[in-house]
Amino acid sequence: IMDEHYLILEELIALGRTSIRLSYNTNMSNLRFRDKLVQEYWNKFDKVRVGVSIDDVGPRGEYFRHGSNWQKIVDNILAVKKACPHVVFTINCTISLFNVYYIPEIHQTAVSLGLIDPGNFYPNVLLDPVEYRVQELPKAFREKAKKKNSDYLAKLQFLLK
Repeated sequence: IMDEHYLILEELIALGRTSIRLSYNTNMSNLRFRDKLVQEYWNKFDKVRVGVSIDDVGPRGEYFRHGSNWQKIVDNILAVKKACPHVVFTINCTISLFNVYYIPEIHQTAVSLGLIDPGNFYPNVLLDPVEYRVQELPKAFREKAKKKNSDYLAKLQFLLK
């Protein structure tokens, strides 16, 4: 969210360079900057990919990303999808000891709400701070989370075939 972003998009549009690929990583908390609405720009480009940083959903997601509003994020993604059906959304989820057990629910929620297609979920493993790594969990809980996630992934792979 800055003037330079829109200046670049406006220049690309003026030059007729709208067949390039735009790629973003955002929390989708805001679609407007001053008087500019991002959908009005993205609709002029052929290829737009938006990676949304979501580490959990609902109240847990709001807790992890202090100041975020889950419903606003959902509404913003759906508004862009309606206005710009060609935009591809992915979820970039940072896996930590706080959410490792909830990965299936995060994925299922995102898919069931129409935020992403089932294959557009990309986990990132948290490395720092070290004390938040999954490896810091007690072994029994790690194994329980591993089984839950493995079972879900196997089911998901079967459904995607």
